[in-house]
Amino acid sequence: MFPHKDGNITVKIPYKKGKEYDVKIGCFGDGTVEREFVHKNGRLNGLYKEYYESGVLAYCSNYVDDKIDGIAVSYDYNSNKKRRKELCKM
Repeated sequence: MFPHKDGNITVKIPYKKGKEYDVKIGCFGDGTVEREFVHKNGRLNGLYKEYYESGVLAYCSNYVDDKIDGIAVSYDYNSNKKRRKELCKM
């Protein structure tokens, strides 16, 4: 965990059996979840989500070796889909 300048946690890094677990959680200064992502072998691999400060989902996509793979969706503040893009890794 890394403390924010105001003392709150900005990144939570779970551990399992003494090893860093793949899921990382970034937080706003008040501790509200800002993003969740899967980090394997030093790269983004898996689901990536970003949230508004209210906790509402803002963006969701899948990554393979640090590149977006599949569908990326952004949401407005009311959880309505704003944009949907189908992206494939190159």
